[in-house]
Amino acid sequence: MTSPNLPRGERLPRVRALLATGAALLIAALLASCGGEDQADRAATAGPASSAFPATIAHALGATTIPAEPKRVVAVGYSDHETLLALGVKPVGAMDWFGQGTYGKWPWERAAWGGKPAQIVSSKSYEIDFEKVAALRPDLILGIYAELKRSDYDKLSQIAPTVAQAKGGAYTTPWRDMTRVIAKAVGRVARGEQLIRDVDAKFAAFRKAHPEAARQEALVVDAGQAPKSYYPFSSSDPRGQFLRELGYKGSPAIDRLAGHAFGAEVAKERVDLLDVDRLFLLIDAPARKRLDADALFNRLDVAREGRVTALGYYSGDQLGAAVAFNSVLSIPYALKGIAAQLGEAPATPKRVVALDFPSADAVIALGVTPVAIGRVSYVPGGVQAWTKAALHGRAPKLIDTDTQVPLEEIAALRPDLIVATNSYDLAPARSKLEKLATLVTAKHGAGVDTWQESTLLVGRALGRDAQARKLVAETEARVARARDEHPAFAGKTVTLFNYYRGDAWAISSPDDFSIRFLSTLGFALAPQIERRRGKDGRLQVSAERLGLLDADVVLGTSSDSKAKLEELTRGPLFQRLEAVKRGAYSTLDIGPATAIAFPSALSVSYALDELVPLLDRLTAQ
Repeated sequence: MTSPNLPRGERLPRVRALLATGAALLIAALLASCGGEDQADRAATAGPASSAFPATIAHALGATTIPAEPKRVVAVGYSDHETLLALGVKPVGAMDWFGQGTYGKWPWERAAWGGKPAQIVSSKSYEIDFEKVAALRPDLILGIYAELKRSDYDKLSQIAPTVAQAKGGAYTTPWRDMTRVIAKAVGRVARGEQLIRDVDAKFAAFRKAHPEAARQEALVVDAGQAPKSYYPFSSSDPRGQFLRELGYKGSPAIDRLAGHAFGAEVAKERVDLLDVDRLFLLIDAPARKRLDADALFNRLDVAREGRVTALGYYSGDQLGAAVAFNSVLSIPYALKGIAAQLGEAPATPKRVVALDFPSADAVIALGVTPVAIGRVSYVPGGVQAWTKAALHGRAPKLIDTDTQVPLEEIAALRPDLIVATNSYDLAPARSKLEKLATLVTAKHGAGVDTWQESTLLVGRALGRDAQARKLVAETEARVARARDEHPAFAGKTVTLFNYYRGDAWAISSPDDFSIRFLSTLGFALAPQIERRRGKDGRLQVSAERLGLLDADVVLGTSSDSKAKLEELTRGPLFQRLEAVKRGAYSTLDIGPATAIAFPSALSVSYALDELVPLLDRLTAQ
């Protein structure tokens, strides 16, 4: 990918030609012939007090002393002229932005130039034209947003005092540091500090208006070659720095991929790396048209859910270029435009109704108390034990959702969010629920989404993305620790059956949530059960085939009658199982059984506390 937005040797081929002897002599002759400054030039740059000089500035190539107030400043850093303009100093020479013919045309610069941009001192290969620099008779040369080599610096220093890029890497100096260095160089320190305060206030206003940014990962991506490839910028790049100022967090995955570079090229096949909470694309019409037709990109959650903000670079309001410059002059323009595109921050939901208990668990685990939750009809009191514990005495209204969705009752609660990630048969009520409030349902279908997916989905709806990711990571870490602490679980076979209306129904699919939970601890579904599969992941095991249930560990529960289950397990056929003879069978109460059958971050933690000690005992038999 070759992007015109990037000042990078590895991505934009540089053609550096050393000055020939004749050119060097020409510069010397021009310097010797320099006369006095004309009054118009002096008036254009008037302002700083002489007491600010001499001023000495350290940089990557040494230290430069500026003896007196500069009157004719040439900027050879690609965006240095913007800071000068913001300070009220109009440079006499400046670089075109990487030879793209855009110099002086950026909308945020126009007023400051007053219709008369400075002379361009770059060649068509976007390199410094030393002869043009010398011809302008500068008394200060700035190369802050640049990558001046020692030879370049030495030649420029023969012309006038030259300040090179800061130590620590080219093209990454934060805008505040650039402002302070340039303000000191031209004797306008107080003005520079005021500009910084003004921009800081604008960033703070954005963060206040968009508190959700603090909980979100975001990327600025050069999408000029999309969908063939993309170039997301790292946190150290000025574009990444701009996002941090807005309050967003960077993408650790992209930062790792970029290493010490400004970003990393991402091929179409790894577009999943762009699936963050908020995506800002530097993109113009041709690439945007291609991207809109790309199924792979539009399958990303960030695209599907409308969290992509397109910023024109050469077209429209050119907000993408303003972000790329990230200067004290361009930032206010970029902030105003982006704030207008994003609109008002979504209000944090305050009245949440959760129609099923896994949804309620996710909402509660993320620190929000629903105004109402679905009653669990088979649990005394209507609330699961782990849900009740997490509520800490708070008592949301219980609504009955087993037979149908109580629309009038929900409407009376005046919800601003309805969560139903594990609710079945919503179709008849869906359109009416959507009229009442924002409705969050399963991404792939009820009973299909993992608890991790549901948690992240609910976290996004609540504006608590980062908290949701942290909750998922911490819960997964608990499961991993339990597995590591119990190596005896590894490879042990297990069967889990539900006694219902006279027969044992064994779970026969390894994709069932209950078996998935046991698998994460190291167990494997008994092969004789998995081979037979059965209907909908359940294998009907009649009394005469109870031998199929035998495994290293056997677990049984009942959604019908616990007494009937006990009658079955006391019978002679069940007692012949080797697991029973060893003492490796246990009945599960409906609570722990439900905790792993309909998992949530809360129920998984509960199941670890309840089941791991039991499984530890059973595997020891």
